[in-house]
Order: sequence, then C-alpha cells, then structure tokens
Amino acid sequence: MHENYDLDLLLELVEQRKFRSLKELLSQMNEVDIAEFLDELDVEQEILVFRLLPKDTAAEVFTYLENTEDQEKLIGALSDRELREVLDELYLDDTVDIIEDMMPLVEVADPRPMEENDLSGLTCRAPSSVSELNSCGVIL
Repeated sequence: MHENYDLDLLLELVEQRKFRSLKELLSQMNEVDIAEFLDELDVEQEILVFRLLPKDTAAEVFTYLENTEDQEKLIGALSDRELREVLDELYLDDTVDIIEDMMPLVEVADPRPMEENDLSGLTCRAPSSVSELNSCGVIL
C-alpha cells in the first residue's frame, strides 16, 4: 500500500518533530500518497503535517482524503484564514462538493426566494460539535 514512500521514516520524522526533513520529503511526494500518509496519523499529527504543506498542495491533498470525517477534522482545526486559503486553491467543483457535504448544517429560515447575495434567510442550526460550529461559520 505504501509503495511510493517510506511510511516508517515519515512516521519517525513526525514523532521526532523533525519538520524540516519531513517537509522536504513531503514535497517529493504526490498528493494521493500524502493523503494516504495523513490517514495513518492521529488527529493532532494529521493537522500538524497538513499545515506543513504549501497551499496548493494542501488543497489537492484535502480532496484526496479518505473520507469526509478527515476533512471535517481539518476544517475544525484550521483557522478561518487557513481554511479560506485551502478552499481558494480548490477547483470550484471540489469546493462545491465539500460545501454540499456540510449542507445539513445550514437551514433556510424563510422559504421565500432570496435575492442574489442575500444570506439573511439562512440560519445555522445548533452544532453538536466544535467542527460543526466552524464548518457552519465557514458556509455562511
């Protein structure tokens, strides 16, 4: 499964907090392999390694994460600025997919048609977790 990279070496670099060496190795990997590597990490490590990636690479890696739970973990951990930078680098269809996955968090308070760019009819339902709160804030 880890044919294109040395998983043990990468894990060792994370554990030893040798981020410069880790960043150099990550820069030589493709986005699919980086996403696969992130799946091997615990949440705190995944967030830390994700933040080492350049914006354009991070955006691509984000789309290759194994499932939306991984994406939600990152969304919950990233600052609004970091998240905006990642989303800005995504292709529009990838951004739409991510927002659609988060749509259960947005409710229309007034069912009448809204004017273009008028978000006053949208409300955010009470989130059940911190990641939902951040996700909801990003959508609105």
